[in-house]
Amino acid sequence: MVPGVRIPLTRGGTPDVTLHAGSASNTSFRPLVVVTVVTLFALITLGGVVRATDSGHDCPAWMGLEVETPSVPTGPVLGPLCGGDVSTGTFIELAHRVVAGIAALLVALVLVLAWRHYRRQNWVLIPAILSFVLILAQAGLGGAAVLTELPRWSVMSHLAMAQIVLASVIVVYAASGAPRQRLKGETPGVSVGRWATATTVATFALLMAGSFVANTVGAGQGCGDSWPLCRAEFVPPWDHVSIPHMVHRLMAIAVALPVLGLLLATWQARSMQPHLWVIAIAGGLLFAAQIAAGASNIWFDFTAPARVIHLSLATAMWMSLVFLVLLSPGWFPQFRVQDSHESLTLESRGRESRNTQSQGGVAGAD
Repeated sequence: MVPGVRIPLTRGGTPDVTLHAGSASNTSFRPLVVVTVVTLFALITLGGVVRATDSGHDCPAWMGLEVETPSVPTGPVLGPLCGGDVSTGTFIELAHRVVAGIAALLVALVLVLAWRHYRRQNWVLIPAILSFVLILAQAGLGGAAVLTELPRWSVMSHLAMAQIVLASVIVVYAASGAPRQRLKGETPGVSVGRWATATTVATFALLMAGSFVANTVGAGQGCGDSWPLCRAEFVPPWDHVSIPHMVHRLMAIAVALPVLGLLLATWQARSMQPHLWVIAIAGGLLFAAQIAAGASNIWFDFTAPARVIHLSLATAMWMSLVFLVLLSPGWFPQFRVQDSHESLTLESRGRESRNTQSQGGVAGAD
């Protein structure tokens, strides 16, 4: 038998070959997925730099198409690929597009290898397909954002797709790993999975609310320079700029509740699942750092570094929570593990089935 490949029997007794860690293709596949995750994180961060520095307007051309307005003149830089004048903003936007192209190629390569080696594993293949489709759609949406002068809905959708692509590739990484055998007496960790899922969904909503504030004119400064109060008042005036800002702050407070529940659940399971506790601590620290970064945006008048750090910390928290959901044993069917005696029982049943089939074949020959 080839090392790293297990061949369990299906209900009909036929072999069901599944590739796991240790095989040649797996040892190259998972590092590729890690590189893809890192590249996608860099792409999101660079997108934050583009938005914070307003560099998206410096390249008014996209894929040979151009938008010419009095406020966005076209220039000579790379012709149809950018069309902007030589400036720092132009090269920031170009770097964003180059990294986006690299990320798309990596996602495509992940899909090709997933199809070649993991086509029987839906939790590897389907997220790989989804990430490829979404990154193409994201590229098209990015072009639409340039050609339509970056309307709010396109920028928000662009960020949402990027986060979903990142999560999908993380699912590919987790699902392509080797199955883990549960230790005797280990709890399934469903409570951790539920808290992690609730926190992940809440964090995604908070990300979208933050994007709404960032892309609504005047909403970022809607509460002035005061934090945590809005305009130094307990009941601020509810106008079109302060309402989005205060909703974002209230949502951050609401997200703190599932974060605390997640920390408590992983603390209770730390003796049997210490890795979950470590990831939850990392997510909690990232959440605290994100709140501090949000406050620094207010105190430092929304400087570009503070805005980029705020987005990067939110994305890192999102990544840690997705990992935590996927690693919570017993929560998703494809990641459920079996006790030692269950594995031995299934193995013995497989041997009995093979013996029965072989005896039947001999009797038929006689």
